Amino acid sequence: MTKIKIPLLLVALFGIAAAFVNRPQASPKTMHTYNFLQYSTDGTQIYYGMDLTSAGWVDGIDYDCYQPAAVCTFIADPTRSHTDLTGHWFYVSQIPQSGIDNSGTWTSNH
Repeated sequence: MTKIKIPLLLVALFGIAAAFVNRPQASPKTMHTYNFLQYSTDGTQIYYGMDLTSAGWVDGIDYDCYQPAAVCTFIADPTRSHTDLTGHWFYVSQIPQSGIDNSGTWTSNH
């Protein structure tokens, strides 16, 4: 009886550990994830349509990226956001390169 319980316990612990490692991670509090719309004509600005982090959306659950596209989503500091008659945007120089996801087109699962 104990021979069955110990391997079963180990399998259960492994499953819990695997689920914990693969859980969705939130962006750092000072950085948010935005859905990409387009670059400005001179390439110095990135326009966005939605702040996914503040809306509570989770990558892989609420939105996905599909091939092909130049940029799917990107991470930026919300305090650096600009708004004018052309829309909402960030300067490209304010976007950390590690925060850009260029795996495909942004698609909502909602």
